[in-house]
Amino acid sequence: MDNIEMTSVKDLIFSTQEKPPEDYKGLVKEFTQIGNDYYVSRFERIEKATGFPWMFNWSAALFGPIWANARGLRPFFWMSLIVSMAAFALIAFGQFGSLGSADFSRAQELRKMAAERLIDAKEAEETGSNFANALQSSAQEMSEAANVAERVAVEVAKTAPFYTISGFILLLAAISIQGLLGTWSLERRFRLWRSNRLITSGLNKRRGALAALLVIFVYF
Repeated sequence: MDNIEMTSVKDLIFSTQEKPPEDYKGLVKEFTQIGNDYYVSRFERIEKATGFPWMFNWSAALFGPIWANARGLRPFFWMSLIVSMAAFALIAFGQFGSLGSADFSRAQELRKMAAERLIDAKEAEETGSNFANALQSSAQEMSEAANVAERVAVEVAKTAPFYTISGFILLLAAISIQGLLGTWSLERRFRLWRSNRLITSGLNKRRGALAALLVIFVYF
């Protein structure tokens, strides 16, 4: 009889530890306000998890800084904004950076100057000037320098795909990390909110709109 009572007491203790408090769901719904049923199940999974809770939040992944600022997750917001900015900068640099254009322009200018020197050398030779050989030598040096500038331009232009691909890889990595950390970060804020109700909760549309304007301003 005593063993049965002890077993039932142990079961009661462990079942109490495993299950969230009775008002847990209500608190989650009060905190999240929008998408509360989704977050109730996710927060419960996080509460019971012994390691990192692997789950993906598509809202956090696709709307990174906007979602984070609307939810009041400032560190998440800045991390998402800075990393995505770096990714788009790499993509834009690779696609529209005109890599090698400066060297191409320099090569064209050198070829133009070399052609003018050859004309001057020919005229000097016709008039018997002593500067004919010097002008011809100068024209040859400029032509060689133009060839070097062209080769450099071609090599620099070849790096454009590297920047573009690196930007897309960084962007995909940012989206993946945002999706994986989104719900986890929000649950950590929920824990703070439970002990301090002065912490903002819910999904603030005004903060989200401000973040969207900032993203548009930065990217465009």
